[in-house]
Amino acid sequence: MTSRRLILTNGDGAVQNLQAQGIGHQILAWQDVLHDGPVPGGIAPRPLAEARARFIAERGWASFEEAFKGLTERDRRLSDLSGLEEVVLWFEHDLYDQLQLIQVLDRLAGTPGNIGLTMITAAQYVGQLERDEARDLWESRKFIGGAPRELAGRAWAAFTAEKEDALPLFAATDTAALPFLGPAFKRLLEERPGLGGLARSERQVLEVLAEGPLPAIKLYPRAHHQREEPVWLGDLSFAWYVERLAQGRVPLIGRGDGKPAAPWADGERAFWEQTLRITNAGRDALAGRANHAKLNGIDRWMGGVRLRVVAGA
Repeated sequence: MTSRRLILTNGDGAVQNLQAQGIGHQILAWQDVLHDGPVPGGIAPRPLAEARARFIAERGWASFEEAFKGLTERDRRLSDLSGLEEVVLWFEHDLYDQLQLIQVLDRLAGTPGNIGLTMITAAQYVGQLERDEARDLWESRKFIGGAPRELAGRAWAAFTAEKEDALPLFAATDTAALPFLGPAFKRLLEERPGLGGLARSERQVLEVLAEGPLPAIKLYPRAHHQREEPVWLGDLSFAWYVERLAQGRVPLIGRGDGKPAAPWADGERAFWEQTLRITNAGRDALAGRANHAKLNGIDRWMGGVRLRVVAGA
């Protein structure tokens, strides 16, 4: 018999672990790296799925057809809740998940009153839960009241807004109804250019390489997992951030043998096995003597905002 409960969580790994730990309900992975690429507001799910699939295909992470099919099938399942008695939101405390959480809550604004909407709130990674932890968290789920729903709607509107000040203005308000949202938005804002024209993630890459060359596969945990709590950045996004530092007019990183860094398009193995080093320009950007954004330009989306700086301007 099909369960009348639907769990929404962050990805295939989380789904597989919940199933392995005996959580025997329908589980849907809400997969999308919303912190990267355009997320325009005020449009219906289908054109948003098209925009997201186009970005994913441009990055080479999947074909447009594959990405679009996955996103629209996910959206279809959420739009048809017939036969369900409960929808459970089980998202983590990091930036990746909190953006998914507010998108889902915004989509569920008109959920029929006969369907219970509940949430599990815990600073634990779903894909790493042991059986007892998973069962305890399952039993801890609580009904979502009006305050979290209203906050999520405002958060999603701020994240997808075109105005650059919408997100920082919202982040300065009271977000206690969703306890992990405030820190997540603060971390997102740190991805805007700071000292040396660097986002925080970019700065962390350069700080690690300033200590000495490293293979890219070792750089990833050193520059992210060991410098972030909670961890939120997947390997595909991290590789793209490294590419941005390596492929500008004035590269901030290169290969250990002095050649340009291999791009993702050369293949996963070639990318992850190469040894990377910081360039003199990278050291200058770290110290604030040079500005990466002005040297190499920026063309990057953060939700509904397109951050653009022309190289050399």
